[in-house]
Parts: sequence; C-alpha cells; structure tokens
Amino acid sequence: MSQANQIKRIKLNTTQVSTKEEEFTTFVERYLVGQPGAVSTLGRAYRTGLNPIANSRRPIAVLIFAGPSRSGKSYSVEVAAEYCHGSRDAMVRIEGEEIQERHELARLVGSPPGYIGYEKPNDKQTPGVPTTSAKLAPANLEASRHGSTCPIVWVRINEVEKAHPALFDLLLGATDNGKLDLGNNQEVNLGKCVFVLTSNLGMRELQQQQKAIGFLRRDTTVKDVSASVNAAIVEKFRPEFRNRIDEVVVFNPLTRAQVRQVVDVEVSRIQDRILSQVASEQLFVLCVDEGAKDFILDTADNSAGGVADMKRSLKRYLEDPIGNELLKGTINLGDKVIVTREDGDDELSFYLERCGADITASEIPPVPSHTASSPDSHIFQRKLADVKDRASRSERLLFDLKLVGGADLNAVKNDSAELVHALKEVFGFKVVEYWLHEEEPFAFKVIVRGIEDQIAMFKDKYPHVIVTRRVIALPKKS
Repeated sequence: MSQANQIKRIKLNTTQVSTKEEEFTTFVERYLVGQPGAVSTLGRAYRTGLNPIANSRRPIAVLIFAGPSRSGKSYSVEVAAEYCHGSRDAMVRIEGEEIQERHELARLVGSPPGYIGYEKPNDKQTPGVPTTSAKLAPANLEASRHGSTCPIVWVRINEVEKAHPALFDLLLGATDNGKLDLGNNQEVNLGKCVFVLTSNLGMRELQQQQKAIGFLRRDTTVKDVSASVNAAIVEKFRPEFRNRIDEVVVFNPLTRAQVRQVVDVEVSRIQDRILSQVASEQLFVLCVDEGAKDFILDTADNSAGGVADMKRSLKRYLEDPIGNELLKGTINLGDKVIVTREDGDDELSFYLERCGADITASEIPPVPSHTASSPDSHIFQRKLADVKDRASRSERLLFDLKLVGGADLNAVKNDSAELVHALKEVFGFKVVEYWLHEEEPFAFKVIVRGIEDQIAMFKDKYPHVIVTRRVIALPKKS
C-alpha cells in the first residue's frame, strides 16, 4: 500500500469535555458554592441533552439531590436553567407538598374524562404557550424553555418525600420509556427532560443525632450526611424506582467560609438586578467592601439557618436601605454607592459619590432603557456581557448594516475598519460578509448574525449606521 493510501489512526481523548460543557459547568460553579459533585452531575446531564445519539426513549437524566436544608439543591437547577434558557424561572416547577393526595396528580397530567378540568386532546395546546393545567403537557414543557434554542427541559420536583406514593408510580413509567399519557390520553415525549428530585431525606434523623443543619460543625462530617441520606433513600423508595435513578447527589453542609462566598454571589446578584430593574435615570454602581460582607455574615452566624439566615441579613442591612434611598430619589444616574462597616457600628454605613461611576447622562439614550451606551461604562460592560452570553445560546438573526460616507472614500475605509472591529470584538456579532461600494455615494455594507438586544446596544453607540433585519437569503455579489 502506498504512503498516500495509508489510514491514519488517532486515539480520541474521550475524557476531555467539550467547550460547551466547560462553559456550562463554569457558569454553574460560579453561583453554586461548595457543591462540586452537583456541578459535575449537572454537566453530564447537559452533555447528554446535547448528544445527538443519546437514547430518546428515556429522559436525559433522573437525579436526586439530597442533603441539608439551604445547601443549594433547588437553587442548582435554577442556575442550570438560567444558563440554558436565560432565566432562573425557565423550568417546570413541581412541589411535593402540592400533591400529597392521589387526586392531586391531575396537576401534572390533567383530569381524566368525566372529571372537572378535563381538556380534550389539543385543547389550548398551542406550541410554546403554557396551559392552565397539566404541568407535564407538551405545550407547558416547551413554554418552560422561554423560547430558547437549547432543547433541554428542566423539571424540578421539590421535597419529593412529601408527595403521595402514586407520584413514584407515575415517574416509574415515565422514566422507563420516556413517555407519559396525560388524562386526555395525549402522549407526551419526555426524552429531552432532566428530572431533578430534591429531598431532605435523612436530615431529620441526623439533626436529632447531632443537631447540625446548614453549617458543617465539628461533630458533623460529609460522610455522616451521606450515610444518613442513603439509608433514608433505601427506606423511602422501592427498588424498582431506585433502579431508574441515574445519580444521587448528596449536598455538602456549608462551612462558614463557603457561606461567605455565597455572600459574594448574592451581592453580585443585587448589582445584576440594579442593571435590569432600576429606572434608567437612577442606574448606579454598587461597591460593597469586604468588611461589610463580613458583617452581613456575622449577623447571621448566631443561627443554624445558614444561607437562609444570611439572606435575611442581606435584605435587612443592604437591600432595604438602598431601596429606601432609591424611593427618596437620593441616588441618580451615574452615582456610585459605597457600602462599608465602620468600627463599633452595629449597622452598615452608606456613602454616595456623585457621578462616581464611569457613566454620564449623555451616554443614556433618550428613550427609557436599562442600558448605558458607552463601551467604557462599567454598567454598559455588565449589560453587554449578559447580552452576548444570551446571544451565544440563542438563534441568531441576519441583519444588514450600511455605513454611508458621501464623497470621501478614505473616510469610509477608515470608519469601516473601526466598524468591523467593534462588531466582532465589542458587540460579539458574527460577521458573515462585508464589502465596500466604491462609487459615489461611497458606502460600506455588512451582514451580521446576532439578536435584537445586540442590535439595540449597537445602535446606541452607532446611531448613524443604518440597520435592517434581513428576511431573505444572502445576495450573490457580482
């Protein structure tokens, strides 16, 4: 055999994760503190959900998240949904306490014929529009994705141990072949669903023994929690249902240092809410120093409530005072609010720097908006990062951009170079094609892929560029 016809064999590194999965786990790990096992499990579920050869005759994964209260079990699913669909609400939420009676299973599958609430097949089942009943109806599953192109549907069942045993019979069939019949005999395909069952199983027994929930005390170890959880799961679930469970993740009790990291996460969430919810004329930058964060943790440390108690302290000492100043109109556009704790004080101190943030009124478009338009602005950068992140997970549209330069060809060439750089490097567009019209009036045209929010931010900075949405195929240049 000649050299040219030899087959080259390359060993594949199947342990190396894809860039998509790495980005997903990095995002989840940023917000979910102290739970590496849960991060890895969610990453594997995400990988399976995107795998084109995955078995479509069963759900993507059936997971049990068990462990101490307020350790992040429910929150972890919210973070995963936020990455996949851009919202922490982008999931099907089921509460175990809502289905403590057998007839309450109708909340999930709808009422059978002859019962109140029965809906004929296809009644009110417009794709992407949620229905008023049957949480597992196809339209509700699709609507839970909030229009995202990511195919994964997250189904979270909170405190599953409180639900009626009939729920497990329902899940047994659904997890066996990936299909479920509603009360109106409509078949539902669950092949793109990730079922996450959260539970506090074993925690009551452990609390009675060692009196520790939420924080990792010296008399409580991760091994103790795992042993108590596993024993409770064996006692609660029948063997045939346990065999359908892909993974049981025991959440670690949070140490004080880890709850301190949660304080950092929650403060960053407050800044995110400032960008998305505060009126444009009051947009400001929040700076909370380490002493203030330590104070928030210290005020919650006398209770075993852990993260829950810390969030109450955060609301009382940080959110409420800032909200009060916003209502009074003290904080204006471009201000910087500095939060610190001064020695001996039992409250936080708040200082205001007028126009301390790198944003001015002239940089905000005249229409009401939550986006500052200067690329040098801290607020702009935070908002743009969010828009680019959503664009990377959404279906991008085609847009035509046109820069008209009149009779100065050199000026058009210089401006076009800046424009292409900004489109790619600043705003994160995918530039499909561009060309220069070298006859008067000179013009530069670009075709890009992006989302509407990217275009809105781009127009704030480049209002002179003409933007139209393309609804036909790309042209063939002569």
